[in-house]
Amino acid sequence: MGTGCNLIETQVATFWETTRISLLNSGLMKKYILSFLSALSVLVMPLALAAARDQAVMEHAGKLDQLFTLEEAAKIAGKPAGEAEMKYSKSEKYPTTEVLEYRWKGGRKRMTTGTIQMELPVLDSIKVGWMRKATLQELKDFRAKSEAEDLPDVGEYAFLAKEGLQHVFFKNGIRFSVWVNLSDDPKANTAQAVAIARLLLEKL
Repeated sequence: MGTGCNLIETQVATFWETTRISLLNSGLMKKYILSFLSALSVLVMPLALAAARDQAVMEHAGKLDQLFTLEEAAKIAGKPAGEAEMKYSKSEKYPTTEVLEYRWKGGRKRMTTGTIQMELPVLDSIKVGWMRKATLQELKDFRAKSEAEDLPDVGEYAFLAKEGLQHVFFKNGIRFSVWVNLSDDPKANTAQAVAIARLLLEKL
């Protein structure tokens, strides 16, 4: 009985070895391996990209003033860095809601509304924040629900949401917003917001 079993095991082993050699010689094994690696890359690449987006967002949490420095803001605004006031709304619990603001005293004024009207000074300001993971479709859905103006040739997708004058920029699965109030001319503010976005996009 033992001899018969040993003979069968030998025949099975010989069969599989012959099959393996045949597959290698015919190139089928190579095709199977390439197919497996291709399928594996389809699964792994999205995970790798998602991990990279997570890292990019968290890398700047609490450090937006390092991503966009006072000196860079002052240069774009055409203002003295030494006269700027920085306000940083940080959140350890919700880092994607963080907003960094640089502001200067300017010469502009505005009138209050209501029964008693008063003339108040307007601060010149630049704000960046709301950096988070997103998909292109999410941005397009947001754009569709807003009164907005497209901003071409900036990142992968960009637009100005008229409500709140929020400039939204998107690239490589990351979105962020820029608000600029340096002038009474909306087009001039948008041009400076785009300049800020290009600077930040090079760093992400």
